[in-house]
Amino acid sequence: EEASDQDDMKNMMDELNFYEIEIELSYGKDQEYEVEIERHSNGDIEADIDDELNGEDIDDDLQAFNKLYPKVKQLDIEQDTDKEEVIKQVLDIFELDNDYEEFDVEITFDDGTKLSYED
Repeated sequence: EEASDQDDMKNMMDELNFYEIEIELSYGKDQEYEVEIERHSNGDIEADIDDELNGEDIDDDLQAFNKLYPKVKQLDIEQDTDKEEVIKQVLDIFELDNDYEEFDVEITFDDGTKLSYED
């Protein structure tokens, strides 16, 4: 399942229980992993990958979205999911090592609730 334009991206995000997600992990000197899917006030979706671990930097919204969506779709996070479970899911699904120095995930749910998980 791949999006080919903004409409596809919006429809695919509508299938999830959240409409924005930002994941940032730091593994020390110049070793950052940052990905996000953001929805602008006009409804447009922006996606970005800045993966210094694998030398991947994707600014193209569509390309980044299509790479991220299959992963974010696997996340089973509700507003009452505890931090340890969120961390475990993110590390497993995004295939990241658990020896991070800093872990930060922000999720905005469909009802506007914004949760932040930091470790």
